[in-house]
Amino acid sequence: MEKQEAKKTVPLNQKLWDALVVQARAKFNKWPSLPASKWAHQQYVQRGGRFASAAEISSTRTAVEKHNASVEAKKKEKDEK
Repeated sequence: MEKQEAKKTVPLNQKLWDALVVQARAKFNKWPSLPASKWAHQQYVQRGGRFASAAEISSTRTAVEKHNASVEAKKKEKDEK
């Protein structure tokens, strides 16, 4: 059997996640640990935080960068006229 590769997910609200990690470090003796990570994850989700896969974020950023580049190109073209 092949070992399944874990999907890397990242928090979409980095400020909230960082604040919860600080709280978890104060609340638990060891970070990272399973109980501390679980607590931080649960608190993050309860407070409306969402996770996305790194691939989703990468493709979204690429799409946004392409859009911004095309908008800038159109703007420059318009300014030259």
